[in-house]
Amino acid sequence: MRGNGRPLIGMRVDVDTSVGLARGVPRILDLLDRYGARGTFYVVMGPDTMGVHVKRLRKKDYWKRIWRVNPLRLVKSYGLGPFFYGTLLPSPKVGQGHPEMVRDIAARGHEVGLHSYNHARWADHHELLTEAELRGEFECCIEIYGEILGTRPRTSAAPNWRCNWRILQFEEELGFRYLSDLRGVSAFYPARGEQRLGTLQVPQTLPTTHECLQDGRATKGDVIEFIFDNHVRPDRLNVFTIHDWLEGLSDPELLDQLLKRAGDGGYEVVGLDRIAECEQGNRVFSEITTGAIQGGIGDVSLQESAVDGV
Repeated sequence: MRGNGRPLIGMRVDVDTSVGLARGVPRILDLLDRYGARGTFYVVMGPDTMGVHVKRLRKKDYWKRIWRVNPLRLVKSYGLGPFFYGTLLPSPKVGQGHPEMVRDIAARGHEVGLHSYNHARWADHHELLTEAELRGEFECCIEIYGEILGTRPRTSAAPNWRCNWRILQFEEELGFRYLSDLRGVSAFYPARGEQRLGTLQVPQTLPTTHECLQDGRATKGDVIEFIFDNHVRPDRLNVFTIHDWLEGLSDPELLDQLLKRAGDGGYEVVGLDRIAECEQGNRVFSEITTGAIQGGIGDVSLQESAVDGV
């Protein structure tokens, strides 16, 4: 995909934790400024649930994968306390707890979107959320967002790329300009049989750094080159996701390398709002499904086959 003649890379920044927002996001913002890049920041508005996710370390396979990301460095960056948020320690709020940082993101020219109220509950139990619980998730997020930024959010992204048709239908009612809920290969509108939804999906198309590290495809020394050499293409949709806790707090040099490599390759790094703007007139409709992705843990929601958009 190109904009003004240059190929584009859409930058999605998932902000999952309170410490990551307070200390990692400033580093991300400084690096984006240094390279003249932009991003869309999807911020959890409610509690920091890192401790709930850490419970997964009891699973042998999960631990083996996480070890390749160097969790000891992550602990050094975070301290021990955040790893017990939501379990042994009370959970501080992420976006709601750091309104000044959310405002700073917007003031520096980046788009801010929703990334759920409770990340762990959504990621682990989205299929079980009742309509009332789903409505509560979004109403809380929208209210907090409005209190912080004085406007209504125009985009949202499902935690861990997990959603379903019922959730997509619900989001349709909320009037978002576009969404980034799934993994896929192109921007599209969701379809199911004869049903068509009217809110554009801008999916994640590139593997994340931690996915490439977790399954051993790459090391921290070569992961950015690996992603560019094997996945980034000037003639396709390129959407990359970074995280507050990894590229922001633990390993900001990965983002530095990514932005430098993008610039050297002639790519412009933009927010997903720019991608959505370039996709005006898009008439691609695709079914959605679930499945595993290489280096991921658990199933995610995926763009499936294209269907007739007429």
